[in-house]
Amino acid sequence: MHHLSVNAKIAFNHPNQADFLTTLNIARAEAGLKKYGTDLSRKDLEFQDWLRHALEEALDLANYLEVLIHLQETTESQADHFYEIQIDAINIASKIADYLNR
Repeated sequence: MHHLSVNAKIAFNHPNQADFLTTLNIARAEAGLKKYGTDLSRKDLEFQDWLRHALEEALDLANYLEVLIHLQETTESQADHFYEIQIDAINIASKIADYLNR
């Protein structure tokens, strides 16, 4: 399963959060298998399809962060932090879109 290589990268790059992120990643993989009846090893999607999915997920992340930035419970410090993450998500989406439009 592809999530195993992601988990190895999580453990290497984020050792303090590795257990938490790995547990979430495995849960996401299991939820996807339950919902879609397949995992990321599926062969029915082309390269461009995977890129499109990645782009959509990055844009979803940017939108979720926009909600957090404007929630009443969000402190100014949190909003600034979420805004920085949102910019990262938008930059990722932009890079994927550039690749798709080649």
